[in-house]
Amino acid sequence: MKKMKMEEYGVEEARSHSKHAAMFSFLYRPILKDFEKLEVKGRLLEVGCGSGILAVKIAQKFEVEITAIDISKSMIEVAKENIKKANLEGKIKLEVGDVHDEDFVTRLGKFDCVYSTFSLHHWESPVKALNNLYPVLEDGMIYILDARKIWMGFIGVKPYSEAYSVGELKDIIKKTKFRRFEISKRFPGLVSVVLRK
Repeated sequence: MKKMKMEEYGVEEARSHSKHAAMFSFLYRPILKDFEKLEVKGRLLEVGCGSGILAVKIAQKFEVEITAIDISKSMIEVAKENIKKANLEGKIKLEVGDVHDEDFVTRLGKFDCVYSTFSLHHWESPVKALNNLYPVLEDGMIYILDARKIWMGFIGVKPYSEAYSVGELKDIIKKTKFRRFEISKRFPGLVSVVLRK
């Protein structure tokens, strides 16, 4: 069966994805805890916002203004629905666009923090995407939480093939403009990356 790309989702598929994401929203706990420790505030950019579940959680918890982007028009439509239900239209702005499009990213303005969750492994060129984000970042950080490629053959589980290993992530970052970064393995099978100028 052909794997459906996010930009090909229809609205009903996006709504189904949103319900699934809400059921597994406990996976967002690490980012919320990390944002508290890192004292995240100001203008935030979310790359690959999907149905807006995380943007809503962050806007409810922190004093921030969020611009959330996704390549899928259908996902943005469902994100609008979720943001309206949460009565957060004044705190979250949505845009359809691709992080690989330098002009689009530049037009979004400047941000104190850029973040992305469970999206990096979908990026066509992580190096290009991160380099596009470099100039829009003020003195803050880029925070990424994603699946981590792990091998658990001893229990019969194959690695998530689209995810990156820690070594692969280091190789990607070394090809970008970023020189300061931290990579942390997170349980279960996740990884967080913090990039600073």
